[in-house]
Amino acid sequence: MRPGRITLFRRSKISNADRVPYIMSTPHHKTDPAAARLLAVDDETEILHVVKLFMKDAGINVSCAKNAEIAYRLLKEERFDAIITDVRMPDEDGISFLARVHREYPEVPVILMTGHAQLQMALDAIKNGAFDFIQKPFDFELLEKVIGRAIAFSNLQRAEKSRRSELEKTLAARTAELEDTRVKLDFANARMLKAVSAKNESDNRTRAENDSSGTVCKIFSRIV
Repeated sequence: MRPGRITLFRRSKISNADRVPYIMSTPHHKTDPAAARLLAVDDETEILHVVKLFMKDAGINVSCAKNAEIAYRLLKEERFDAIITDVRMPDEDGISFLARVHREYPEVPVILMTGHAQLQMALDAIKNGAFDFIQKPFDFELLEKVIGRAIAFSNLQRAEKSRRSELEKTLAARTAELEDTRVKLDFANARMLKAVSAKNESDNRTRAENDSSGTVCKIFSRIV
């Protein structure tokens, strides 16, 4: 444990009725495979252990990383609904980690864990894309609410992305149908114009032949 780090937790009693709707309490700590997924990043194993146990009780699957390198690997291997990370880590600070995650995984909200002395850093991080922050020592009622809001936001983001994707597919299909119809209409118009042109030529030849025949008849009648 590094000097000066705050590792105290205040546990609050939270009834199921007080839980946010996307967090379901599961009996005997059995985690639903379809539950929300949280990535917790901190070099203090005590914090990771306690957060994992509490979030499991809240029905959330938690994967832990003791540094940014492990966190990046997990992000490539799994899909997470939210990330909670300490501001300070041995290999990379939370602000740099936030920037990279925000760039590569913009749909995943990031929550910062910070001590009182790091409050300004956390506020600056909010301006640069962090979803929220929670100060240490923190109680678990607040922790659950903050993570719950992040997961709800992530779900909305993914739903909106899926909706846009479906709309784009529908638009592309409709555009292809319209283009196919346009090509068929152009072909039909070309055939019609060709038929009209051929008919006009035929009519012109008929009129020319009739005129020629009439002239011959007139000349013949004069001779007779």
